[in-house]
Amino acid sequence: MDTVVRHHRWSALALLLALPLQAAAQQAPGTPLRLDRPSVAVRTGTRASIRGNVFSAVNLPITWATVRLRDARAGRIVTFSTTDHAGLFEFPTVEPGSYVVELLDKESRVLAASEILNPNAGDFLATVIRIPSQIPAAAGFAHPTALLVTATAAAAGVLATIVVGDDVSPRR
Repeated sequence: MDTVVRHHRWSALALLLALPLQAAAQQAPGTPLRLDRPSVAVRTGTRASIRGNVFSAVNLPITWATVRLRDARAGRIVTFSTTDHAGLFEFPTVEPGSYVVELLDKESRVLAASEILNPNAGDFLATVIRIPSQIPAAAGFAHPTALLVTATAAAAGVLATIVVGDDVSPRR
């Protein structure tokens, strides 16, 4: 085989392998990861696929949970799915458009939602839904800076700076 032909074949192969990497590098930060289907024939389809993972606030997969797909423009619910044993879900046939995936509790209240997803025909979109950490209502004052100041004051022997409220303890 001629050296020039062999060189052109390797150049064409390198170019084909570099195109997806270049597209990923040009993707704006914070946008959902697009996983294009490998076959050009599949890209001619009119539907897309959305899949993802659901995690708790401490990064554990949430299994057997209900997720629903909502049309972001019309506000209507399109379909439902359930996460598997690893917290994975999929909506395999989605029309192109704008969607939000919502994680539901047992009473069908929304616990968390994805960013807006905009699949085109033939696309695979991947997303991650994470439940935000729960802060008890009584701990609303427990800002990390407030905790640091309180711990520093306690270590220095300062118990209180201002007495608030009525005195309920008898004084001698």
